[in-house]
Amino acid sequence: MKNLTYPMLTVVVWGLWAFLPKIATRYISPPSAMIYEVMAGVLMAIVVWRTVKPEITIRQKGSIYAFINGIIGYVGVLFYLYAISGQDAILVAPLSATFPIMTLTLGTIFLKERFSAVNYSGVLLALVAIYLVLS
Repeated sequence: MKNLTYPMLTVVVWGLWAFLPKIATRYISPPSAMIYEVMAGVLMAIVVWRTVKPEITIRQKGSIYAFINGIIGYVGVLFYLYAISGQDAILVAPLSATFPIMTLTLGTIFLKERFSAVNYSGVLLALVAIYLVLS
């Protein structure tokens, strides 16, 4: 079996990340919350840069994709903040957590990654789960 430490830590951290905006947007507007999140992101980048001391790779294509991904990610954060500020977290968080279905679809179309019958079953079950959560 593969090491699942990082995926499980991701679930815990992203679970908190999906929950805390509900509390934040009770006190501040979604755009204000996003600004604080961006500031925290810059702080995290500085901490990683200072502690891990990664070699900053500069390759035009990869750098452009990473930059675009940052913009798309923060646009998603803003949409999420508006959604969670106006609706129940128990509805918004599970629905937004289905984003891997889009990732899997894009991976199969553009990266020619293989998708097994078990993977298709998982996606189908996720869609059924979302239907049940939203009903």
